[in-house]
Amino acid sequence: MYSVLNNSKKLALSGTASVQGGVCDFDICLDDWTDDNDIVFVDASTTTLQLAEFLSEKKGITVITNGIPLAAMLVKKGVKTYCTGGEIFENSLANFGSFAEEFIQKFNIDIFIFSCHGVNEKGILTDPSLPETQIRKTAIAQSSPSSFPP
Repeated sequence: MYSVLNNSKKLALSGTASVQGGVCDFDICLDDWTDDNDIVFVDASTTTLQLAEFLSEKKGITVITNGIPLAAMLVKKGVKTYCTGGEIFENSLANFGSFAEEFIQKFNIDIFIFSCHGVNEKGILTDPSLPETQIRKTAIAQSSPSSFPP
């Protein structure tokens, strides 16, 4: 069953983001980071689900995601959305596997928005899910700039 963990914290987080050491409204940051008609990959997480609300304000934007709840939300807001397909994690409703990775490789991604479980002392992003980490690696390889919520 899909659940939103720490929802109140994520709602608060969706209002701010770290940019070059400063703090700004996330909708303003997305406005700076994305242009109309961009192709944006948003990974499957409850954090990015909260942040993706702001993407519907862009004209002609295309969103690719491996998150089924995220795809459903964006489609309802009129955003052109592609879901990667592939095997599905029961708890997160996230697509993963070679089918999803091959689908992502068909796109030139302008910006990649993702989250992770942590950052270690060397600045390396950490996550316990190897399949979801592989999805992120594939999206990064197809992307220009990347961003993750602080």
